Amino acid sequence: MSMARLSKRFPALAHVDFRWYWGGLFCYSFAMQARTVIVSWLVYELTGSALSLGWSLATWGLAGVLFSLVGGVFSDRYGARRVVIAFRVLSAAGLLAVALLAATDQLAFWHLLVLSFVNGVVSAFEYPARTALVSGIVPRQELTGGFALTYSAMNLAYIIGPMSMGVVTERAGAEWALLITGLINLLGALLILPVGRGVAQAPTTPVRASFLRDALAGLRHVTQNRALAVVQLTLLIYVVLLMPYRDILAAVAADVLKTGASGLGVLSGAMNAGALLGSVALSLAGEIKRRGKALLAAALFAAVGAAVFGRSEVFALSALLLVIAGIGQGFFIPLDNTLLQTYAAPEMRARVVGVNMFIWSLGPIGTIAIGALADRVGAGLAVTTFAAVSAALFVVAAAAMPRLRRLE
Repeated sequence: MSMARLSKRFPALAHVDFRWYWGGLFCYSFAMQARTVIVSWLVYELTGSALSLGWSLATWGLAGVLFSLVGGVFSDRYGARRVVIAFRVLSAAGLLAVALLAATDQLAFWHLLVLSFVNGVVSAFEYPARTALVSGIVPRQELTGGFALTYSAMNLAYIIGPMSMGVVTERAGAEWALLITGLINLLGALLILPVGRGVAQAPTTPVRASFLRDALAGLRHVTQNRALAVVQLTLLIYVVLLMPYRDILAAVAADVLKTGASGLGVLSGAMNAGALLGSVALSLAGEIKRRGKALLAAALFAAVGAAVFGRSEVFALSALLLVIAGIGQGFFIPLDNTLLQTYAAPEMRARVVGVNMFIWSLGPIGTIAIGALADRVGAGLAVTTFAAVSAALFVVAAAAMPRLRRLE
């Protein structure tokens, strides 16, 4: 299909800056998700504990809690493009350093904790900048499709990255997988260089107040804006109670489904294949009028899929159920980003995403809890328990927050 025909179907692709952005995001997302699979497998191989997977993610979350609110301010002050490039380079450096440790047989669990912390710092700064960058290169009326396409790039990478690097880890060793992943991460930074000669890279906040004051201003903007507040509350339930099942997939793969690193890569790829299907469907659907209702429906769909997945002991069925759960996620995350960028004041967009990142950083609370439960009752039952509780809370949210249902 020609670019002209693609642009008619996906209007955001008509913008050359967005195409560069999409390519860079694909490479960075490949590295991000491949790193997650490689590191999760190494952690479980070194420790044999699902709880250790939780502590590994907790170091990522700690960095997010410490820096996410400031990360949004940083982007507003110094320009989204510069921040994205700088922190993707830092992420690549961390991966290459750990690859060297693995190659020289010096890798220890604490090294993986440090890598998780570094990547938490990267996410705290890169994610708000990356999200704000879309608002600068795609017109507002194309935002839903634009965010759906960005999430499609991520999920396409999430399919290819874990599956390919899972095979490399199993056949050639984690050091080679980490080396390849680090180089692809670096390419993700270089592809952003041509992006944004206009407003997308310009600072939106004058450098006058302290970082802390600007960060708190973003937090106040979210709490005082009812539309933003109900969206972020829904995200909090999603992140702390539903998403943690993804973080103990290594335990499910090893203990329930009796498979190795390549099998874990297939499971992760199946989940992200579903998310890709969901995000492409959302992009093709165009602008949705009742985005708040769609957000709640997507969250509930993902929760039900995850709950049933937790009871499966058949590999093929488990992969199919992860596709189903992923479809819900493929709708939920782009809709969440679109609602935030739609209802946030222009000068507050990156800081609002910083608050969003702060909420994502709380995910390790759920991961530690689900990991502890998995060590006691088994990974499968732990997944079902958390997913069922999150589904119940989404139903309560739909009934208790009419403002959310009315968001457009």
